[in-house]
Amino acid sequence: MTQELSNLQEKQKELESLVRDFKTKENQYKDQINDLKAGRVQNAAAIERSRKLTQEKEEELIERIEDLREENAQLSEKLAAVENNVTTFIQEMGTLLEASEESNKKRASVSSSQKPKKTGKTGKRSRGPTITLEASEESNK
Repeated sequence: MTQELSNLQEKQKELESLVRDFKTKENQYKDQINDLKAGRVQNAAAIERSRKLTQEKEEELIERIEDLREENAQLSEKLAAVENNVTTFIQEMGTLLEASEESNKKRASVSSSQKPKKTGKTGKRSRGPTITLEASEESNK
């Protein structure tokens, strides 16, 4: 009977050890489950933060795009004004050049009509007759 009792006590110790191991594993599984749940909560919070940041960035970009569109419109207006000014300037310069050319032509025609006309030959006059080789040969004969 003592042997049976000691066998039963050993089995009881083994069973208690198994129960402790099972409880330890159960606690580990509970901790893992809690960690996973907390991770989901943390992931959900991180995802929500990420969504908010993305939405804020999107709103900032949309606002920046609108600002750039307004600036582009203003620059287009300024460019059109500059082009208009340049066109006007070129037209005025063309008009001034035409007027200047016409006045130069009038001056040239007036000055050429006022110059006295030269008649006859111009240049140096020769001093004496021109002697050629043929004339000198005939005089020698």
